Amino acid sequence: MKRGLWILVMLLGSSLYGCSAGRETENAAEASGLPRFEADMETVERLPVPDGLPEELCPYEAWTRETEWALLSDLETRAGEEEEAGEAAAFGNGPKPGIYANREDQSGLYILWKEEWLRTEWEEARGMEAGLKTAAWDFDQDGEEELAVVLCPPGGAHWAREELHILGQAREGEWQDAAFPLQAYEDWILENTRILPEGRLTFLDASLELEAPEQDSAAAGEYELADTISLITVELEGNEIMTEAILDPEDIASGKSLAVVRTALYWDGTGFQILDYELNAWESGSEIQ
Repeated sequence: MKRGLWILVMLLGSSLYGCSAGRETENAAEASGLPRFEADMETVERLPVPDGLPEELCPYEAWTRETEWALLSDLETRAGEEEEAGEAAAFGNGPKPGIYANREDQSGLYILWKEEWLRTEWEEARGMEAGLKTAAWDFDQDGEEELAVVLCPPGGAHWAREELHILGQAREGEWQDAAFPLQAYEDWILENTRILPEGRLTFLDASLELEAPEQDSAAAGEYELADTISLITVELEGNEIMTEAILDPEDIASGKSLAVVRTALYWDGTGFQILDYELNAWESGSEIQ
């Protein structure tokens, strides 16, 4: 992502300066000239912590429903960090911070985090528990950690979207769930993507040369871009949020996708700012040309 290298350097450097980091990051985000997407915000329900929560992780596909609860993801320690020797766990001998499913509740997941028991009403949650990605970080650099959760669809699906949610405290006693607006993101990518007559695919000011379609395919001679994105994925890399969108030809029966648009996101507390992007060929993974 050459275009945003100075922005990313500025973000890393700003993290050394405490309270000023948030302001510097926001200035860098605004300077990118790329769009900002307002989050879909909902208040999260707070409930008493129930008894009988399990202590051991249970993969969703292995959960037999013989137990009332299943611990699907452990939030006790941040990825990449280990508890210091002799240091007590955050909850001592109590329930583990984590993401739980209840056999009687088919429309939500439960999160135990920061000594709060929260019920989320995520539309796709009960079909996407098999693959959860999480990261606890001060994403907006306001001095308080937020919890990022990515809901992943079952493997093998060609058309799928991973959902990104950021959970944090808006004010004392109230929790907010901020969802990344996938439709607005998809529309922005498709509105700025073109296939030129000479066989080049462009996204904003990046471009790559497409391989000619197979002559026996329905797209023989030239490609036309599909009016939807087949796959959107989200990766959490420390305090970075990365998305990938797969672009397909209109005739997907031709057997292969065309390109991938990769973007870096910054969560500013109420919305998601695009910091940078790159365009790669789907099969070859070639760099921006």
